[in-house]
Amino acid sequence: MTVDQRLRWSMTAALVATTLLAATAYLAPNTSSFAHWFAIAHFLTGIVFAGLIGVYLVVHFRRVVGVRRPGLVLSGLAGTVVAIGLVFTGGFLGTSGNTSANAAVYLAHVACGLVFVGLVVLHLVQHIVGLPERRRTSTGIHSFAALRRRLLLPSAAVGLTGLAAFGLVAAFTESSPSAHFSSSPTVGTYDYSAYGEHPFRPSQTETANGDFVKPESLGNSASCGSCHETIVRQWQSSAHRYAAADPAYVTNINLLEHNKGIAATRYCEGCHAPVALLAGQLTEGGEHGGTPGTTAFDEGVSCMTCHGIDQVVHTKGVASYRYAGRSRYPGETLGESFGFLTELAIMLKPELHREELNRELHERSSFCATCHSQFMDESMNGWGWVRMQDEFGAWQASHYAGTTQADHAVETVTGCRDCHMPLTEAPEDPAADDGMVRSHHFAAANTMLALAFDEQEQLERIRRFLKQAKMHITIDAPQERDSEQSRFALDERVRDRVNTPWYYYLGESVDVNVVVTNTGVGHDFPGGTIDINEAWISFEVFDAQGRAIYTSGSLDADLYVDPDAVFYRSIPVDRWGKEVWRHDLFNMVGETYRRVVKAGASDVVTYGFEIPGWAQSPLQMTATLKYRKLNRRYSTWALAHTPMDIPVIDMARATETVPLRIEPSAGELLNVRAGSSLERR
Repeated sequence: MTVDQRLRWSMTAALVATTLLAATAYLAPNTSSFAHWFAIAHFLTGIVFAGLIGVYLVVHFRRVVGVRRPGLVLSGLAGTVVAIGLVFTGGFLGTSGNTSANAAVYLAHVACGLVFVGLVVLHLVQHIVGLPERRRTSTGIHSFAALRRRLLLPSAAVGLTGLAAFGLVAAFTESSPSAHFSSSPTVGTYDYSAYGEHPFRPSQTETANGDFVKPESLGNSASCGSCHETIVRQWQSSAHRYAAADPAYVTNINLLEHNKGIAATRYCEGCHAPVALLAGQLTEGGEHGGTPGTTAFDEGVSCMTCHGIDQVVHTKGVASYRYAGRSRYPGETLGESFGFLTELAIMLKPELHREELNRELHERSSFCATCHSQFMDESMNGWGWVRMQDEFGAWQASHYAGTTQADHAVETVTGCRDCHMPLTEAPEDPAADDGMVRSHHFAAANTMLALAFDEQEQLERIRRFLKQAKMHITIDAPQERDSEQSRFALDERVRDRVNTPWYYYLGESVDVNVVVTNTGVGHDFPGGTIDINEAWISFEVFDAQGRAIYTSGSLDADLYVDPDAVFYRSIPVDRWGKEVWRHDLFNMVGETYRRVVKAGASDVVTYGFEIPGWAQSPLQMTATLKYRKLNRRYSTWALAHTPMDIPVIDMARATETVPLRIEPSAGELLNVRAGSSLERR
């Protein structure tokens, strides 16, 4: 048998095998890892085929140079061109991924495969039909029977054998999401005495089968960066990543553990440290997420703890989600050395990965409600059910949700991710749609975390977010009821068409209205933990010489806000009527104060002061809406081990200049009016 003939047999066997494997991978259910194994097998046999056909074409062309059979030559050349396209597109998909952005390449690869098989059949038929009798030999392909005997049947046998072998591999390694679960917690003896038989109470968390989750299946977010580098880099600076390492959270979770035991920390950890909760760490002998060096501490809300959720249990919050995880991919159980198989499987056949980890559920605002809404019940406070933060409910009641009166509802819904996860460019990311992905910076209002972990770019990103004119503040122009249009006579027809001038008299007591309007926040302002967040109005009045006439909301030397300022916040109280100022919400039974600005609404604040006789005209009034992530009293306590001066952000500002006048005496007014009467005569 010649070299040409041996190469022809091997190449045909590889072609039959890779074709059968491709068809099986395509037909296998996307929810099965069978598809992954057959796609890998197709790719590997495709590499073998590419090497064989490369050598075969060189040998074959050298042998048939000078053949004068135009049709045969033409089909051979066409097959060569298509084979090059087939190999190139296959290699591209194996390295860049079968993503939506590469859909055209995938279609080209399939088309090249079908056309190539057709051209090979045509080429063989032309060869057999047109071969002269004198050139037919007992060892060559001289008839359809010889073709079947020497090439097709052996190649089909090899292909089917390979298919069966890979089928057995896939069957023995077939893995559903249950492979990531465990009936036992990571800590030997788990405490069910405090909150009943449910393993995660008082958190509202569920798992798909009621079991715990293996910790290695929840962490390791960095591995996602091998494909989603931009998204993981964004997440690494986000509040989600630092949710458990937050120094204020560490103080509070330690306080909760000290007062009520580690089992009580399940209430918080479902949102701040899901790895610790789901793995079964939150029991005597375990470590909560506020413990440095643990996976829960380092990853906070990891990639899988969000993307592994398949159901919203309810929208009242306290981690009210169901975790389902994902299937195990080829190579995962074989160690790091075989990690390339996992990446290759996802690259070649991403449907299962996309279906399990990028659910339609993740696009809904109700998904965010699982952690961005909160309540406390008797099991925690020993009192009763209390509503706490509720961004979802506030959004749902706003015009952004499109659920207000039907004849006034907006046509398009603006959800949580439209503000907090805007589209950003990442053309290289496999998840990109038209070169765009949802930002995983999760920019909102937590300047403290960005400062604590020296995430300067994130801090600047949050500054810009808070200054996007989502809140407006205005000062109502003063209206003097007895102000005069002019001291000169005016025609009656134009008198009421002249704007009444506005000014203040020296010595006058005035009231000034400042209006704060929520024009762009999709929920109440402020949001989140408004008992410890600090939003307030700074109102200042100075004369032309820069002398203060009235101030409210200024900072003192120790950076405390004027206690008489107008604050937007809540004041929770315990059962004895004392303020719960340490954010120890397990003591909370209600609120004594709550002032917020609802989405699309305004709040009017009236300031009263007297214009001193020494004031120089004009007055300058400035109203500023200010925000600081944590109030000074709480931050001094909670951040005692990591003290910092949390920046104050000016979210909105308004300035008005008002002239001053000396109020005329009664005699002067009578003289002016008399003069006006004579002038009219």
